[in-house]
Amino acid sequence: SAAEAACTEALAADRGYIPHLERRSTARRNLALERDDTGKDPFDLYTAALQDFTEAIRLDPNRAEAWVDRATVHVNAGRALSRRGREPQPSIDAALADLDEALRLDPASSEAWWIRGLTRGNLGDRLRLRGEDPVPAFAGAMADLTKAVELDPAGIDPLLQRCRVTLLWAEHETKRGLDPSERYAAALADQDRALALDPGNPKAWHGRGQVRVSRGM
Repeated sequence: SAAEAACTEALAADRGYIPHLERRSTARRNLALERDDTGKDPFDLYTAALQDFTEAIRLDPNRAEAWVDRATVHVNAGRALSRRGREPQPSIDAALADLDEALRLDPASSEAWWIRGLTRGNLGDRLRLRGEDPVPAFAGAMADLTKAVELDPAGIDPLLQRCRVTLLWAEHETKRGLDPSERYAAALADQDRALALDPGNPKAWHGRGQVRVSRGM
């Protein structure tokens, strides 16, 4: 892409400049996402993006944002593997390890809490579909996402992700013959809060519809 080429040219002139590495990695990740969404193979670009973020971390291991960014690539690569029926667990494990380090460096990073919550939620859903116990992963995801909401009360993404995990947990409880009504109420409250913050957000409207359908409203 043009963005990737521009960053590569900039790095040739200033090798080791971390912002150039991060911008090129982000460009490669975004191009990989486009490929994945159109059914094309994204893995060479994910590998290249990981290499750039790894180099950025080597140059400045105390830069929490780089750990978060590399974790996001692992999350995206895991999703692409899962879509193709391949094993995503190594990518999930790598993402969680990077996010643990990011939060050690910057415990106030709402983005790191949010993405770790998303990753744990994905892990819980994966365990649920395999017939294994998802509750510890769901509980960890909820704790992370609640922390992200506390740190960024105006953020939409942590609220929507917390609603998603709540619905998955409610579905698990329903299948086990438990009463999920409190979870549905919590999910609906998150969607209402998201819509109060951003009344035009289509994901929030869609999410609230999902809650109502699941709840039988």
